Parts: sequence; C-alpha cells; structure tokens
Amino acid sequence: MAKFLKAVILIIIFLVGVALIVLPFVYHMPDRTTAADKMMTAFDPIVNTDHATLLQGDVETLSSMAEDTQTLLPALGEQLGMTEAQLNDMLAADYPGLAAGMQKMEEMLTRLSGDTQVITEQVGNFAKAKELPIKWTPWLFVILGGVIVFLLLLRLLLWRPRKKEEKPAAPAAPAA
Repeated sequence: MAKFLKAVILIIIFLVGVALIVLPFVYHMPDRTTAADKMMTAFDPIVNTDHATLLQGDVETLSSMAEDTQTLLPALGEQLGMTEAQLNDMLAADYPGLAAGMQKMEEMLTRLSGDTQVITEQVGNFAKAKELPIKWTPWLFVILGGVIVFLLLLRLLLWRPRKKEEKPAAPAAPAA
C-alpha cells in the first residue's frame, strides 16, 4: 500500500508540474501579461497624485464655467434683445459645437468628476500593482513547473529499488 501511495503522490506532483508549464499557454498568459504591463506603463502618467489633483482642478474650473454660463446666456440674450429660445436657435445655427457642448455640460461634468474620483481613489492601488512583475508571471509558473518535472524525472531516473535486507542467520549453537 505504501508503494501505491508513493506512486499516486508522485503522479500528482508530476501533473501539477505539467499543469504549471502548460496552463500559462492555454490561457495565453504571455500575451495577456505583456498587454497588462504595457497598459500599466501607459497609465503611469495618469494614475498618480499630481494628475488626480490636476483633474480635480479641471472639474472645479468646468463646474464654475457651467454655473457662469447659466447667468451669462440669459444676460447675453437680453443684451441682444432675444428670448431664450431665439438665443438657443442662434447658437445652434451659428455655433453648433458650443450649443451641443452646453447641452451636454452636466453629463460631461458628471462623467469627468466620476473618472477623476476613481483615479484619485486608485492611485495607491496602482502604485502597488505596478511593482508586480506582471509580464514575468507566466514564466515563473513555467520555470517552477519545469523544476518540479525535472526533479521528479531525476528522482525516477536515479531511483533504485531497495534490496530486501536479509535477516541475519541465527547464531549457531555452541558445539558440545
């Protein structure tokens, strides 16, 4: 029974080693971890405290502009002798980009504010995550699996069955 149990354990260890070698390729880990590493590099100038502070300043500036626009447009319409509807029609015809931007201002501010909040909250996590050897991870699995399989095969190649120990013969009876 002990031999069988040892054989089962060795087979399981061998299968774990093979899985560590094969699964990174089955799951395309080399390509995916390279992409993740490139993404981390690309986001590095964006997900940091300085940039998050800059974005928060942009949100505050745009919010102030949106508030000022709410008082500016009625005053402009009044100066031009136009109703609000006439002013909106004129802006849509002569300044379509401005008109479209003003209609979506709150939506854009909400999105920018949310993105800024996420970036601000994730600066610490990003700093920790970028320290991981992401692109090397699959190769660590492959190397570990290779070492396991190699050591197991080495063990099998060098294994010699033990010879059964012979029981020492009973001492001879003294001659009389």
